[in-house]
Amino acid sequence: MAKVDDLLKKLADRHINDYVQWLIPEPVTVVRKLDSELPATRRVDLVYLIVNSRGEPFVFHLEFQQDRSEVPMNLRMLGYNVRLREEHRLSTCGTVIYLKPVADEGYNGQFVGKCPIGDDLDVLTFRYNETKLWELNGKALLKRGWVGTYPLLSLTQLDEPIEDSLRQMVNE
Repeated sequence: MAKVDDLLKKLADRHINDYVQWLIPEPVTVVRKLDSELPATRRVDLVYLIVNSRGEPFVFHLEFQQDRSEVPMNLRMLGYNVRLREEHRLSTCGTVIYLKPVADEGYNGQFVGKCPIGDDLDVLTFRYNETKLWELNGKALLKRGWVGTYPLLSLTQLDEPIEDSLRQMVNE
């Protein structure tokens, strides 16, 4: 995973505007990259300072996940969110891009902490965004022209003939 993870981080970092346009459903501006080192010796894949269309700054956090996580992804994302919020004192929006179905642990982009007293009261609910590449229409993504996402296309749903879509991707 380390080689794939490193390559994807470099690719997304080089083409961060493509990823931001793809993953954030409103117009935003990338301001600058932030340090990905967090307290407690944790490191996230990519972190950027972003400003939305209303001029509000926030932290955008992007994680790539190829295999099942040793620590459940929903718990990792919760920890990352808390640490990023502490570090930068800004709202944080996190997204996980799952590369393969085996990586999806079925948390549906959320962590729910319960207190096991009475009716198992929900004491903490945390949500983050998930993108499952195998569920995406690769042709639609290709048409957007976000060159930085093209290496992910082979993991999406591509219409036949796949070779034509991949050739178009390589040519662009």
